[in-house]
Amino acid sequence: ELFNQPMDPDLYYLKNSSVIKLPSILKKAEYTGKAYDKDKNPGIRWVHYFKFKLGGKEVNAVIRETNNDEVYVYSITDKDITGYLIKKPE
Repeated sequence: ELFNQPMDPDLYYLKNSSVIKLPSILKKAEYTGKAYDKDKNPGIRWVHYFKFKLGGKEVNAVIRETNNDEVYVYSITDKDITGYLIKKPE
């Protein structure tokens, strides 16, 4: 999914070539929040989102957290993810 995620054609190469630099990119990225797995995969506890700029455009790294406390990069997307985020109680 990480390499196949459709996105703006101008960013596709940048996205794929940035994967090797993801650890340093994520250290500087803004944590946007977490959400329930919209695909309802039974092994996934949370999906976390980190916002950063790629080629001048905001994109999101999608990080999955498993029920075994493991985390991995699932994808990088330029889609709006705000509808997925868990709202803070008011």
